Amino acid sequence: MKNILIAFVISLLLGSNSIAENKKAKPAPKAGYSCVAGPDEICASDLWYAEYKKLKALQEKYSAPQDVQDMMSGMNMRLAKQIPAGYGWDEGKQRFVNLQPTPKPPATPVAPEKK
Repeated sequence: MKNILIAFVISLLLGSNSIAENKKAKPAPKAGYSCVAGPDEICASDLWYAEYKKLKALQEKYSAPQDVQDMMSGMNMRLAKQIPAGYGWDEGKQRFVNLQPTPKPPATPVAPEKK
């Protein structure tokens, strides 16, 4: 009887130990997106925010080194300053185009000359 009691106590101790270990082994759930919108604000959905974080991680992973980004930014600013006023660069046409094209005069029929 004494052996059965000892075996029972040991099994209880071992069982409670494994339960405690299982609780420690499970990682805590990650905190989700938390937002409290103020006036003129709207919170994003959890799905939208998760996609946004994934996009930011990909952009960071595949972006150029900072010195290259700085060089490209400088070149972009220099080229932008050299575009004539009122014009923009058209990538498809490969030329500067007027941002506000001059309106075409309405087509009026030409009256025949009277003799």
